[in-house]
Amino acid sequence: ESMVRLDPAVSGKTGGGIFPFTWRFPFSDPLRMVFCFPNTMEQAIDQFILHLATERGLSDNYQLGTRRALESFAAWYEKHTMGKDPATVELRHLSEYLAHRKQRGLATGSLRLEIIALKIFFRHLASRGLLPADPAEKMDSPRLEQYLPETLNEVEVEKLIEAIDAAKPLGR
Repeated sequence: ESMVRLDPAVSGKTGGGIFPFTWRFPFSDPLRMVFCFPNTMEQAIDQFILHLATERGLSDNYQLGTRRALESFAAWYEKHTMGKDPATVELRHLSEYLAHRKQRGLATGSLRLEIIALKIFFRHLASRGLLPADPAEKMDSPRLEQYLPETLNEVEVEKLIEAIDAAKPLGR
């Protein structure tokens, strides 16, 4: 079993947190873990979070939110399809999962964050040749609700007009 130690200068921590510095991987060469084909969703998520931490330098909070979103999908996917391999995920699985999350009352803004996590995760795997295609590529993000501005009623408009002093410049 090999150990991979992350340099504290890279992540800014001295250990612990969501991404501890000592990782155990069943590879004879620790560097292979970055290039290996992840055959479980768990391995793919771990590799992706490692990428976010070391190569992109993203914050612990971002990593944690992304990990939660991906692990939630992975648990749902395994329960509903008995699958663990990220290469077997299809667009319909992602759509069913997101519909499930929406039915359970997830707010549009939170759903949007989960979609972003899924999209960047599968884009990452596909760009590295670990998936034949990106199943999330054609997924649309939900639009945030936009509300019309409040309007004045007739009485409020009359009060506004009456407040104008025609004798003074600019009505003030």
